[in-house]
Amino acid sequence: VLWMIMSSIFFAAMGASVKHATMRLPSTEVVCFRFLVTVVLLFPWMLAQRVSLVGHRQQLLFLRSFCGFVSGCLSFYVTSRIPLADSYILTSSSPIFVAALSILFLKEIVPARVFMYVALAAVGAAFVVKPQFRDYNSTAVLGLAAAVFSAFAYLGIKKLHRTESTLTVVFHFSAFS
Repeated sequence: VLWMIMSSIFFAAMGASVKHATMRLPSTEVVCFRFLVTVVLLFPWMLAQRVSLVGHRQQLLFLRSFCGFVSGCLSFYVTSRIPLADSYILTSSSPIFVAALSILFLKEIVPARVFMYVALAAVGAAFVVKPQFRDYNSTAVLGLAAAVFSAFAYLGIKKLHRTESTLTVVFHFSAFS
């Protein structure tokens, strides 16, 4: 539980930092810097631990990295354009899509009650998007697109965890990005 709380605090701090940084820099530069820092920190650690930098399943690593990269770019762009709370809700709605996509791509059996939770989360996201037939909020839609790409990245992680080190997956993603 402590690690989950710490993770939430650090992700909130990163979101606030991104919001602040994108007021002065293009979101693409902020994305590049974020991933560069990860590569610089992970590289020596992986060498010391003798963890593979390349991995065994390059195609799946590439697909996971690509989806994560697109999600990161969209998330940072959305964060630079709309209020941080709205951006966070939209880009963090990936569990909605993970539940549906895991049935299609991982052939997982999802309990019926999960669909009720997914529906409630989708209604909450809709309140943020504020859909109107006359007024199309494209930035909010990009936030949901970030969540979809993030969901695909999570599905990739689920498949990769059997054969790849967590460090390899994170390093590959960060180096690709």
